[in-house]
Amino acid sequence: MIAAGRPGDAERFYQAMLDTMPEYSRIKLGYGLVCGLNGYVDKGLNLMQELGAEDSSVVLEDAVLFLARHLLAFSKAEDALAVCEFGAREFPDSYRSYMYLAEAYELQGDVDKALENCRRAIELNPGSKWLVELQERLEEQE
Repeated sequence: MIAAGRPGDAERFYQAMLDTMPEYSRIKLGYGLVCGLNGYVDKGLNLMQELGAEDSSVVLEDAVLFLARHLLAFSKAEDALAVCEFGAREFPDSYRSYMYLAEAYELQGDVDKALENCRRAIELNPGSKWLVELQERLEEQE
């Protein structure tokens, strides 16, 4: 439904599924994603945090970055930035948090902040070819 451009229908679907089967983590994860894509970023992040607290098999960092990755894919720059900033605050040792934050700033057109966060990601994961390529791409935009 999301891919078909019907995020409102997807939100109603996930809400109904969550009401019926609240014990399934994947449903809550999907609902959090849909909420974030529909512009309810705080609600999406809250659902991710609840999920991480309720289900030990769910890694909160992965859930938050899942939301960030999808917001970036749908070019929702402002919402992606909010989620990525949350991720960088909550997971300061995660290169992925800074990588997505760099991509969010790039999407917004703030190349200086994108480069700053890309360099931080490289410090945390110096062997990443993808991060080096991201840095080169950003430096070309300077």
